[in-house]
Amino acid sequence: MSLTDVMSGFGLQFFAEVGLVVFGGAFVAIAVTTFLRRNRAPYERARYLPLEDEAGAAPAGERATHE
Repeated sequence: MSLTDVMSGFGLQFFAEVGLVVFGGAFVAIAVTTFLRRNRAPYERARYLPLEDEAGAAPAGERATHE
């Protein structure tokens, strides 16, 4: 009996299917949480972070001029 016969006899495809379902569920949960309206404020603050010279330099909604 070869290793191929032993491993194919275990029926490991079940673990791949369970992993796919768990990953799909986690992906949907994260996507829904990201796009909910109640979670919009932290993302609005974070979207201006790359434009700020210092952390917390300009409040969300206000842009600092660099003239």
